[in-house]
Amino acid sequence: MRLMEEFKEKVVTGFCNFVADVKHGADELKATIKEFAGKAYDGYLKFEGIEKSTKGKLDDRAKRADAIKRRAEKMQASTP
Repeated sequence: MRLMEEFKEKVVTGFCNFVADVKHGADELKATIKEFAGKAYDGYLKFEGIEKSTKGKLDDRAKRADAIKRRAEKMQASTP
């Protein structure tokens, strides 16, 4: 009986550690993807020659690019 309890405890502990490792890996991957998406977006704006005006308004292409970025961020946020 004692051996069975020890076995159960080891299995539960091992599984909890596994889940924690997977979650940590997923968080790192999410951060990497978010960083890459930000750099890709900045590169796109630079490639298109889109810059914010002095009044802080964006032209139509920049607004579309901004909407794409928001959708990508929303999709990333919904990814577990």
